[in-house]
Amino acid sequence: MAGVSDTLVAVPAAPEPAPKAGLRALLASMRYPLTVFAVSRIAVYGLLATAGWTSRLPRESGLSYHGLFAPLGQWDAVWYGWIAQHGYDPAIGHGNAAAFFPLYPLAWRVVSVLPGPMTLWGSLLSSALFAAALCLLYVITRARYDERLARRTALYLAIFPLTFVFALPYAESLFLLLTLGAFALTWHGRWWQGSAVGALAVLARPVGIALVPALAWRRYRAEGWRWRAYLPLLLMPAAELAFYLYLGWRTGNFMANPDAQERGWGRGVSILPWVVVHTLWHDVIEGGHLRFLIHIGFTLLWCGLFYKAWRMRMPGEYLIFAALAVLLPTSGGLLVSMGRFGMVAFPLFWALASWAEDERVDTFVKTSFPLLLGALVMITYTARTFTP
Repeated sequence: MAGVSDTLVAVPAAPEPAPKAGLRALLASMRYPLTVFAVSRIAVYGLLATAGWTSRLPRESGLSYHGLFAPLGQWDAVWYGWIAQHGYDPAIGHGNAAAFFPLYPLAWRVVSVLPGPMTLWGSLLSSALFAAALCLLYVITRARYDERLARRTALYLAIFPLTFVFALPYAESLFLLLTLGAFALTWHGRWWQGSAVGALAVLARPVGIALVPALAWRRYRAEGWRWRAYLPLLLMPAAELAFYLYLGWRTGNFMANPDAQERGWGRGVSILPWVVVHTLWHDVIEGGHLRFLIHIGFTLLWCGLFYKAWRMRMPGEYLIFAALAVLLPTSGGLLVSMGRFGMVAFPLFWALASWAEDERVDTFVKTSFPLLLGALVMITYTARTFTP
């Protein structure tokens, strides 16, 4: 393969040239990711509006916000909305709101005081956070690899078949931005700041705890076993512990989060190979639920891209984070939403961008991803047989 090969290694970290002063210069340097963001969001909101209009109820037959954008308030957005409005009230949703971490609902609550539909502001918040994340991903990738890989990485994430979740009132945009921020800050030696941002990522999504071993490996490569060097990393498990303590105070059950996961979604303890085999046999072959093939497909895609990342000799901290971002969600015994969960494992998109140095792969991605995006939006919000 010409260009970026399986032996691609990261460019050694070095101070970047001082950027030109001024907002105009900053926006000019971010022209590509911002253009990709704008075009992809126009397509995403157009698809969501089409799905909303197609599936609207008779009483919403007129042209209205709810008639077009009802999809913004469905699936997990319901839970995040309840938390934003009522907190972790154990009387709401049978106490299952405790399955969701608090940072995104808190941010949504702040913007929901603005006039207009609550889901509108939640969606705009998620989209704004995704724009920032896409720009930061572009900058990090360009500094570590090169401009071409940075452009493909940003583009592929923006047109991925499940990229519409970055426009929903979900935590993925916030989590991706915070995770990238933690990696960027620690790369430049700002360990306390980076760990504090990582602690916020932990409060956004449960899988944020994967940052601890990932950044610990980065610290080990630089400092060895000097124990004081690892003190900043304690901010992340401390943040998760604080959330559990809060749930104990609020609900009377310090294990409210795992209990809600098990009670509401049937999550337990398992390992990835068994989950794939069990899903294929129980849900697809015996149950005849072919939609689970999509979840299996996304899981296998992430596993394949991880193998590619390993072949690229990607730095260990990125491999650790990508692996745990896939393994931790499946450890609950379910593959549902695995496509969405894997999208925040940004090193996998580096692997995909590297693979697409082959023009045939690049052409396939650019043609198939938008088509699959349209299909999944319609299946999710009209047929409602797919869980994003």
